[in-house]
Amino acid sequence: MAAASLATTSHITEVEEEEEEEEEEEEGSDGGGVIETLAKFTTKDGKNGLVMEYLDPTDWKNLGNPPSFDSVTRDVFDKEKGKFTAREILAVAINVAKGISQLHKNGVCHGDIYAHNILIDRDQDHPSAKLGDFGAAMFFDDNENPRFSQMVRENEARAFGCLLDDMLMNYDGTRGGSDSVVIRENSRAGQTHYTGDKIVFDILDRSSRIRGQRTAIHGTLLSKGKTEEELQELERKRKEMFKQASKLRREAAKEIVHIKLPEDGYKKTISSLRQLADELMHPTRSVRPKNFDLVVERVRESEKFFYGDEYVKRIEKIKTSQRRRYDVDPTSE
Repeated sequence: MAAASLATTSHITEVEEEEEEEEEEEEGSDGGGVIETLAKFTTKDGKNGLVMEYLDPTDWKNLGNPPSFDSVTRDVFDKEKGKFTAREILAVAINVAKGISQLHKNGVCHGDIYAHNILIDRDQDHPSAKLGDFGAAMFFDDNENPRFSQMVRENEARAFGCLLDDMLMNYDGTRGGSDSVVIRENSRAGQTHYTGDKIVFDILDRSSRIRGQRTAIHGTLLSKGKTEEELQELERKRKEMFKQASKLRREAAKEIVHIKLPEDGYKKTISSLRQLADELMHPTRSVRPKNFDLVVERVRESEKFFYGDEYVKRIEKIKTSQRRRYDVDPTSE
């Protein structure tokens, strides 16, 4: 939407959509942890700009407040809303770790990883986080200066450890959200969704919009003096849409699987993340993970505690079936 509106203004001479890289969707996550760039543009006077992903401010808020001169090095959280569930801490850990890893693979140092530069959607069952504010970012190159590059990685890993530590200090002791997770298994279409009950809500929303069209159709057409035959034809189409919506709901219900979360899984997750934070902040460099891929792996291990073995096995089974679906049979050539 934003890209389209920009492209129609007289000041824009060129709009290029960013190439989307297909990434394997990981269990329990909502994709990458950085705010997505949708397009880049150049104005007539040669200035470059970016069209960024829009995050609704009614849902997305700063994770923490601006720095306090009293605390200096610690994140400052809202006194009323600054306590976090295990689900929220895990969501921040997963998404921010993936975001930093993505930046490092592209030779970018964020330079200012702390709570105020992170946006969070505190949905009860499906919280998510995005790393933003690249005002202190810079490039680094392993080939030009490998020692400096390694220092960048270690410093950002430590900053991530401090972020985790600050959130864990404000852990409210609860899991947060429901005691189950919902998977939509749709291997026939080559897709797997892990967004839980939102799947059902999306389908019901579509059905509600279809139902709401009846009054609008009649009111609009009658005001334009349409014939009764035309109204009957539109009513027939409306009923057909109802029929299609009902079929969609039934098909989706067959694909939805509810999995009970382990009773003490969230406690193990918090313990695992606590251990990771301690290692990332350890004064001895040899104890700290050497790159962010290792950090992401550790966060994923913590995530598996939260969701449990059954969830992990189902996800792995679906991914395997999808890989086989797209494998090329050499005998067919």
